[in-house]
Amino acid sequence: MHEAIYCMLMMKNGFLAESANINDLVRSGVNPDPNPSPVINPNPNPDPNPNPNPHPNPNPKGASPRYAAAHASSEVVVVGGNLAPTDGSLLCRFDGDARTTVGRFLNGSAVACPTLPTEQGARDSSVSVSNDAGLRWSAPGVPFTYYEPERPPLLRSVSPQPFP
Repeated sequence: MHEAIYCMLMMKNGFLAESANINDLVRSGVNPDPNPSPVINPNPNPDPNPNPNPHPNPNPKGASPRYAAAHASSEVVVVGGNLAPTDGSLLCRFDGDARTTVGRFLNGSAVACPTLPTEQGARDSSVSVSNDAGLRWSAPGVPFTYYEPERPPLLRSVSPQPFP
């Protein structure tokens, strides 16, 4: 900064860089301009959000496996796009459960989401992902199902009908 002021003062007063030094300028009584020209904003339309989220919304396409036991912890890999390695800000949420878990970044198209035991039992759900500590979530979430391994599945029909 001082070098820039020094150069401007030298040019304003006809000094050559080879022949002048700061002491010559001070002895000449040169002072910086008391009324500097205003700084012109190079961007006349500034961004209304000065701190935009640097991570785009996640865009999950599927989960593997698409199911987990309701009363146990497991891990589901969510695949898609815009998944970012945001450390503790990479979160997973299963529909119907207000709790979130910290996702484990695998790559830009996969994150491992831990499931938590749920008391709600067998049910259809979905899993959503957030890159920004839960400020924005992927929508819609990808389909996911909780099942109860201790209860056998209930079959209501079989199609096509077996021959007699």
